[in-house]
Amino acid sequence: MKANKDHPVNFSRVVLTLLRILVGWHFLFEGISKLASPGWSSAPYLMESKWLFSGFFHWIISNPTAQTVTDFLNIWGLILIGLGLFMGLFTRLASISGILILLFYYIANPPFVASGLSGQGHFFIVNINIIEIGILGVFAFLKRDYFWSIDRLVKAIFQRKKEQMFPPNENLHPEVNTRREMIKNLASIPVLGIAFFGMAKKSGWLSFEENNLEKTDATTSATQMRAKIWDLSELKEKVPKDKIKHVEMSRILPGGNLVAGFAHARDLIYVSNMIKNYFTDEKVIETLWLYEACGLTSSIT
Repeated sequence: MKANKDHPVNFSRVVLTLLRILVGWHFLFEGISKLASPGWSSAPYLMESKWLFSGFFHWIISNPTAQTVTDFLNIWGLILIGLGLFMGLFTRLASISGILILLFYYIANPPFVASGLSGQGHFFIVNINIIEIGILGVFAFLKRDYFWSIDRLVKAIFQRKKEQMFPPNENLHPEVNTRREMIKNLASIPVLGIAFFGMAKKSGWLSFEENNLEKTDATTSATQMRAKIWDLSELKEKVPKDKIKHVEMSRILPGGNLVAGFAHARDLIYVSNMIKNYFTDEKVIETLWLYEACGLTSSIT
């Protein structure tokens, strides 16, 4: 395949476009996931700083206003940079901004300084931040003609208007004026929609069941319904008793699962641990006292 002297080979353009979209998606996903996490803060990351400007990073944590501004810039910086790279809009500005925010991450916690943060592998100097800085450095200096993007489409539109006003002897950009080229430059937009829909579905943002849970009368799984908390003063009478031979026991026998810490919660494997943490020895004794106060003299264990 021969390349036009003013335009690179299409294969190189495809590779560079895909690389830009992948890096953009990484930024965008990180920003949206932080935005969707209630109470997210950069404080734990900054607290681990032990290298250059660590004093400044620790000062940010101690200042609520600075911390709020840092979190806001972090979240929306990632989202805007990600959108710019993904769609190829203001690519150079997004690339330079991405380099700056990644340098911030790298300086705060470089891979060669011991940290309590969970990493993405074992590194010495080069980690994912440095790799993406190198990639963004390429996009910051490449011409728009080297990959498909909205920037390239805008350039083509202005070029066409210029040529209409001042017709050249030879069309220097024949390929950027075609309908097919327009589709290529805008191809990342539907991809962004599909990717965002998948992420929203996975995160439960588009869950019909969760949004309408409170409207249901009954469910077969964990719900947000709260039981009424009764007081012993509202007890009308104790549970009646009966005898089995010479043994007197209450007619209702409470189960021992809650006290023992066992729960039939299907795939909700964390429920048993929650129950065990709630039912401390003191709480078990308190529960048994409540049983006795209500007239329950026996239980199933």
